[in-house]
Amino acid sequence: TVVMPITGALMFFSEDLIQLLYDDRYVDAGWIMGLLLLRVATACMLIPSVIGLLAMGLSKYSAIISTLRMFYLFIAIPLGFELLGLKGIVYVVALSGILSILMLWPVLMRNKLFSLKVEFYSVLVLMIGYLVPSYFVG
Repeated sequence: TVVMPITGALMFFSEDLIQLLYDDRYVDAGWIMGLLLLRVATACMLIPSVIGLLAMGLSKYSAIISTLRMFYLFIAIPLGFELLGLKGIVYVVALSGILSILMLWPVLMRNKLFSLKVEFYSVLVLMIGYLVPSYFVG
């Protein structure tokens, strides 16, 4: 939960941060960073759940989800590039974590490890990390 508000704030400031650190040749890195931080946020939500499954001896679910995510990326990256170019690839990678979460939730529910409260809290803290700077910056 500590990483989520920081990730949200970095999402908010990503374009400004890139503009501060780099010249105009790297302007696209700002929106790319912002979107890829969504993947970071979903990883922060996934990792504790996967560790819980591994601790219960249920490593097969982690392997299945990783394999399905690999197939998704294998198919969706070329498709995303064909449709939207670089933006399509970034969207595909950024959204891949959401797909993994949606595949993991039923497994967690079946094994009594799912908590909607915890998942909601993670998203809420991410949003707070994003929205609080917007309140102060304008």
